Amino acid sequence: MRLASLILFLLGLCATAAERPNILFIIVDDSEELDYACLGGEVLTPHIDQLANEGIRFRNGFTTSSVCTPTRYSCLTGQYASRAESLRTEDHQPDDLSTFVRWNTHMEAGGHNLASVLQADGYTTAMIGKWHVGHTADYRRKVAGIPRIGSPDKPRALDDPEANAYLAARYEVAVDDVHRHFGFDHVASFYSGNLTGTPKWMRHFSLHNQDWITKGALDFLDDHAGSEEPFFMYFSTTLQHGPPPNSSVRADRRITARGLIDEPPRVQPDADSIYRRIREAGLPESKASQLWFDDAIGAVMEKLREHDMAENTLVFLFSDQQSWGKGSCHDAGARTPYLLSWPARIPGGDQRHELVTNLDFAPTIFDACQVEVPSDMTLDGESLLPLFNENPPNWREAVFLELGNMRAVRTRDFKYIAVREISEEDWKKLPAEVQKTQAFRRTYFKLKDEWQRFDGTPHVRNSAVAQWRSDHAHHASDPDQLYDLRVDPSETVNLFHNREYQREAAAMKERLKAWLATIPGPYAEFKP
Repeated sequence: MRLASLILFLLGLCATAAERPNILFIIVDDSEELDYACLGGEVLTPHIDQLANEGIRFRNGFTTSSVCTPTRYSCLTGQYASRAESLRTEDHQPDDLSTFVRWNTHMEAGGHNLASVLQADGYTTAMIGKWHVGHTADYRRKVAGIPRIGSPDKPRALDDPEANAYLAARYEVAVDDVHRHFGFDHVASFYSGNLTGTPKWMRHFSLHNQDWITKGALDFLDDHAGSEEPFFMYFSTTLQHGPPPNSSVRADRRITARGLIDEPPRVQPDADSIYRRIREAGLPESKASQLWFDDAIGAVMEKLREHDMAENTLVFLFSDQQSWGKGSCHDAGARTPYLLSWPARIPGGDQRHELVTNLDFAPTIFDACQVEVPSDMTLDGESLLPLFNENPPNWREAVFLELGNMRAVRTRDFKYIAVREISEEDWKKLPAEVQKTQAFRRTYFKLKDEWQRFDGTPHVRNSAVAQWRSDHAHHASDPDQLYDLRVDPSETVNLFHNREYQREAAAMKERLKAWLATIPGPYAEFKP
């Protein structure tokens, strides 16, 4: 009997291995570990907790660039953001200056990415929610041709026909652009970028609408049910980025990126239910947006179960960065929530402490989907699947981070950050128009004055974040920074010039130098 059971189990594994999985990639914006109960937060997130309990929690998951667009670029391409063509062409980046890794890191139209490679190999691909990795010149030309409405400073009513027509026209151009140039068969509930920074007349429309994003996902899953093709769905929420998410929980859920729709989506519990459950859990109302997002995950997972697709769907949940140290190479920005679940193949309930990054998503997905990677596609990460073998291989000892004019290496015990700003001499050599487009490079990410304020600035979500930023202000621009994570996990004491740490400082600099040799572009004395 035991032998028969073993044979049936092994046959089941073989059958499962032959059936390629669906892929659900969930990316959250500015989300902390404290936004999830399963990761230690005082919040209500039962569906995400269930996903974590049935899957794997990586407690040392990192994004290589802790700002929205370079993170998303790396997730979708499997490459460091410094490889992006846009960083050298759109700002007229001189070849003899190091790449300035920044927020507007754009995808290459027609280039290799997760969606385009999977699409070419028989997957149905869907992009749902926030994009924020650029559009093509064709898009910009078409948007410029849409008739403008009146004064951008004049508020417009939500039901204003002219405003809604403009938003709808722009939305359709954006959706078509991503559909035609970036490998997605289906694009829905689409946001080109952040909800902040819009003209005054659009601000009534610049609200989070998680229900609308969720409906886009559910509609795709309903349409795909019964298909013989597996799917890849990139499910990207605007939460928990600004504007303050809780201000949108009770908002009119007819407000979308394409304008005011006729009926609100009815795919998640309403605001009254959210606040009732928050109160019953004894939590403050400020925790409402976490439950709003959790309801979205619950709705999507229930739809997968309804269509008998949950067992063989490989699910990733990842935050593009944490907001505490966003815009830095500190762990408070770069170390992010990182969950994986695949019931058909990987036993759940485990926590892993290997150093993993967003560069590992693409190799893992290609490995799981049995996809041959194009010979001219660079992948900077590694597949995570071998970690779940009976005898897993030796894993990496370090991860590398890049942002602005900073580069960093992190091991389990130490972090080294190099900050190499452009010299005054090199700055003066740049033409005036290039100085204008790159003016931010002289101040971007230093943020010293901002970190020392406690005045509730919009991007600071609470006083604890403000305190963290203040604690790090004094060494934000130190050219060389070394932290002993064993005794200083918050990275507040720079030990680079401490005599007792000179061996570690030299070794970490050598690690960084060796990595930079594999990356395009110069970087000060590390890579002249």
